[in-house]
Amino acid sequence: PGVPATDEADAELNYAAMVLSDGKLSGPKSLQVIAAGNGSVEIAWEPNKRRFDSDRDELMMLVYIPEKEGSEFRIGEAKRSDKKYTFSYRSEVAGLRGEVFVAFVSFDRKKASRSEYLGSVIL
Repeated sequence: PGVPATDEADAELNYAAMVLSDGKLSGPKSLQVIAAGNGSVEIAWEPNKRRFDSDRDELMMLVYIPEKEGSEFRIGEAKRSDKKYTFSYRSEVAGLRGEVFVAFVSFDRKKASRSEYLGSVIL
């Protein structure tokens, strides 16, 4: 059914309940997100590799910025085996709240993991 439309200015989305991707790949384990405060956000994880997974699987990351009604999206800039990624964002979003989601996708983009919501960070 999707997200119901609303005219209420104070309506809140339940980001933790949102699923941006889903599939057979295992997702990142022991996720950590840190707003580094220097125009970047750092994400760290444990690989959590299973039978269908590969060290070549790539991180997919979305940071939704409610105040801008927009997002920053990255894919393929880090591999499962890297165990960390530093995301640099545009200066005009510094100081705004970002809702962070991550998942893994296969190198050929045919498989994905279920997305994980990491929470809010101040960019």
